Amino acid sequence: MKGENLPKIGLLFISAAGTVESYAKMNLHPGEDKFFDKGEHFHHVNLGGYLVDNAICADTNNEKHAEHYFGLGAAIYVAGVLITKGGYQADTEVMKNYAKKFDLLVAMANHNRPTGGWAAAGKSAIWSKDGLLATANETQSAIVVAEQCATGWSGCVIAI
Repeated sequence: MKGENLPKIGLLFISAAGTVESYAKMNLHPGEDKFFDKGEHFHHVNLGGYLVDNAICADTNNEKHAEHYFGLGAAIYVAGVLITKGGYQADTEVMKNYAKKFDLLVAMANHNRPTGGWAAAGKSAIWSKDGLLATANETQSAIVVAEQCATGWSGCVIAI
């Protein structure tokens, strides 16, 4: 994504109707500001009556980011991340707490292979206010899925 002076780290959302929307990471890790501009706008989409809100990596470490979405009526907070084994416990505890505190379904897609010199931990996961619903293992190529049922959310892992 194009920034004023530098590119932005972002994601694209392509709807079934073919519309394209984007979100740029708002909270940069230390040192990323040398190479990237930060995003300035929150982004969510309405899918099946649920507001689905986007985050990228360090956005998830800023509680005000999740809290802002909660204030907008968010139901689902989705983050693409790169978390290493050393940071996995602390970072996922934060996301688990967002699910409980803000009554959000929180879904985290984590790299599961080395990338950019970092050894990612894998273990993508989904939490509801009641706790962990599903998690992949460290190396599993899988889709982690949540589904709403009569009693709340349920989750599963589908190997691919």
